Order: sequence, then C-alpha cells, then structure tokens
Amino acid sequence: MEKGKKITPDRLRRGAGALACVMFLIALLSFGYPMMKKNSVIRDIGESSIGEMRSFALAVSHYADEDLEQLRTNPAADAGYRDLCSLLEEAKRSFGYHDLYIIARESAGRYVYLARAGQASAAAPGTEYPLDVYKAGKKTLESICTGKAAYGYAKGFATTKEQQTVVASYLPLYGNGYSVAALLGIDSGPVDTAYHMIGPVDLYVVGTAALLLMALAVALLLIQNRMQEQKRLEEYAGAELEGIDRWSDAAGGPALRGDIPLEEPVSPNAPSAELGGETQTPAMEPKAPATREGDGDAGTEQ
Repeated sequence: MEKGKKITPDRLRRGAGALACVMFLIALLSFGYPMMKKNSVIRDIGESSIGEMRSFALAVSHYADEDLEQLRTNPAADAGYRDLCSLLEEAKRSFGYHDLYIIARESAGRYVYLARAGQASAAAPGTEYPLDVYKAGKKTLESICTGKAAYGYAKGFATTKEQQTVVASYLPLYGNGYSVAALLGIDSGPVDTAYHMIGPVDLYVVGTAALLLMALAVALLLIQNRMQEQKRLEEYAGAELEGIDRWSDAAGGPALRGDIPLEEPVSPNAPSAELGGETQTPAMEPKAPATREGDGDAGTEQ
C-alpha cells in the first residue's frame, strides 16, 4: 500500500469483492480438478479394457442360449463350464484384471453369475451379481441388454468385498438370433483414487479453506454495504432537516424542530395587530352620559 493512502470504505469493499472472486476460483479448481481427473481415468480404463477383451468376447460367444441355461441348472456336470472358468482365469492373469466373469440378466432386473475366473466350485452359477456394489454400472448393463449400446463401462468406481476399487466394463455375448445371451464383465483395478492429492497438498483442504475465506469476504461485503446504507440514510435525514431549518429562518419563523414553543393563549385585551411597528389597541367607543329619571320632564317644563 502506498504511503499516505487510507483504507476507505470503497477500497475495503473492492478488496473484499476481489478476495471473494479469487477464493471462489480456487475452490472451483480444488474440487473440480479431482472430479475431472477421476472421469478421465475411468474413461481411459474402460475403453482400454473393452478394446483388449473384444476379441475374447467373440471367442466365447459360441455359448448359445441353451448352453448358458445349462450353466445355470447343472454346472458341476458340465465340463465346458469348468473349461470356461479356466479360460477366464487365464485371461484375467494375462491382462492383469482384478476379476473376469460372465453374468446374465433375469426377470425384474436381477443379474446372476454364470461363470467366474478360477471359481468353478466356489461361485456356482445363479449367484446374484451385487448391483449394490456395481450400482455405477447398472444403466450400462440395461443399455447393453436392451440393445441401446454395443458395450460400455460404469461411470463410477466400485469397491469390492476385498476393499479393492475397480472400474467395471461390459461386453455382450450374443446367442442365437444375435440376441444378448449374457455379458462379459471386466473389473480393472485396483485403481488409485487419490486424485485430490498433488504431492503433500490436499486439494479438498485447500478448497474448503477457500470457501471459508470466500464466505468471510461476502459477509464483510454485506456488513460494509449495510453500514454505507445506514450512513446515507442518516446524511439524507440531516440534509432534509437542515433544509427545513433554512426555509423556516427565511420565512421569519422558529426552527421546525422538536423544541418549538407552544403559543400562549391570547387575552381579549391583548394587542391584536401590528401596524407600522407599533402595537395598536382596539378603539373604545365613547359612552353616552347617563340620564336620571325626571330630567327630561324638567327640561320640558322650562
């Protein structure tokens, strides 16, 4: 600050406004960057997984509707089921996925496992697919099953029962008549979700502090505006009273304030008018002399 300059209300108001704008931008970047980074990572992982497994999905699509139904009813007696689980396990290890599985849609929007990598005995077909864990991919599953999408990935992370954060991607497995008989699910991960950290700096903490400072600056602006408004009202009222006093003085009357003396009652014999600066009293009419009884008769007789 330059020497001699004072902090006036206008400068204080401009400074508080600038601080609020800067803090808003910092908070927006602090919370927006991790979200944009998260969406970018999900998109990259999902598209990469789909590109890698598209050929594999075509290889296992020879399972027709009847074969998939057989997986549901009698998996232990089906040697092809055990071979499929081994094939899924091999692909899982080769590409470094967290999990690889085949699921099918049943009535009322329920999904069940048909086969899972390396779990021919542990996860029998018919086990429910946990949509509460993979809720971010529910819309993608519905779109693929209804033919609205050829593939897709969840728009959010899923946390498995092993407490691993994964991105789920899905490819259709076509049966007879090119209908979607099942879906190939790919869990890619684990994924690092610390997108809000830049070195030792936590962007969420920075954003929260910026929001607090912004709120403080806005409160200061409101208080300053309130004080300025009150000051303007007081100045206006003072100017109005001063104008009234000047008008009253020019008219030769007392100041029109709260200390105006009340008029005293006027006596009937009090002066009633001013003429030429002298007080005039009302003129008294002369009274006729009183006459006594008999004076008139006496005068007549003379």
